[in-house]
Amino acid sequence: MRATVALAVALLTVVAGCKQDPKPGAAPPPPANLTPDAAVAADSGVAERAAWKDALAEPDDALLLARLAEAEGAAGLLVGLEEGGAVGNVALLALPYADDAEHAMGRLAEILEASPPESMALVIDAMEGITLRPLTQTEPADPLGVHRAFDALARTSSRKDLPAHVRARAVSVARLLASRRPFDARALPTEFDR
Repeated sequence: MRATVALAVALLTVVAGCKQDPKPGAAPPPPANLTPDAAVAADSGVAERAAWKDALAEPDDALLLARLAEAEGAAGLLVGLEEGGAVGNVALLALPYADDAEHAMGRLAEILEASPPESMALVIDAMEGITLRPLTQTEPADPLGVHRAFDALARTSSRKDLPAHVRARAVSVARLLASRRPFDARALPTEFDR
């Protein structure tokens, strides 16, 4: 099951990269319009499915988000995330509820670093929610993706061109990741410490 999910996530990343990325080795661009007031795209490929409809109608309902995450898993939620708009927002909100959510961390890292400041907080919130999932006694599902997420958060926290609240959230979530994984948080900015 995990191998299937990992393969699906890898294929999604490859397909998205082939479709949108003209530069070899570069990450695909972030999904379109992940701002909180985004609308559902007119040509939405997923918004008509029952679990998506329910979550889109009530994006603050944790039970509906959990049902969507159970129905779609990380791979299905990443498909919705790539669509952007309201569907992408709901996917970000639902990802922490997916049992295999860690598989999304690598793509979230790419999205974080390519997003405009107004979308970054939503991506950081999703990373935090995934990190706060209970630890299990199994091996990490995607250790490289989680490491990329930590690195992206660290770089974001050091960018002086970003608003202080975005940088502070990035530091906070990077430290949270470092408290659960063997990452070195000593290089993170300390200007937000109190």
